[in-house]
Amino acid sequence: MKKILLLCIFFSASAVAKDVAVMPNRAGGGVVLTNEDCYLKGKNYEGLKRSYAVANGGQTIDGCFYLENDFVVMGYEDGTKYRYPIAQFQLLEKDHQSGHKTDPSDKDSKNYM
Repeated sequence: MKKILLLCIFFSASAVAKDVAVMPNRAGGGVVLTNEDCYLKGKNYEGLKRSYAVANGGQTIDGCFYLENDFVVMGYEDGTKYRYPIAQFQLLEKDHQSGHKTDPSDKDSKNYM
C-alpha cells in the first residue's frame, strides 16, 4: 500500500515543490524524496525527480531518483548510486513543503544516472 501511495504522489502534478517521503540514513539524518524535477549541476534531467540526503550535522548532498520495482534508485551529485527499498520510506504530510527551488529553464534530456 505504501508503494501505491508513493507512486501517486510521485506522479501527481503539483505547482508547489514538496518533500514527499523520507527515510533515516546511517549518517543520523535522512534521505528525502521530492516531487520536483531533478535539476543538478546545471542540467535538468527529464524523468528523474530531485532527492537529497542530510547528515546529522546538517551537511546536505543533492541527487536524483527514480522508482524501479520495489526500490528507489538514487544517484548523488558525488557520483555514488544507491538502491533503497521503497518500504523504508515514510510518506510526509501533504502540505510539507520543500524550501529548495530549482531552475526549470534548462531542459537538457541527458540521463544523470
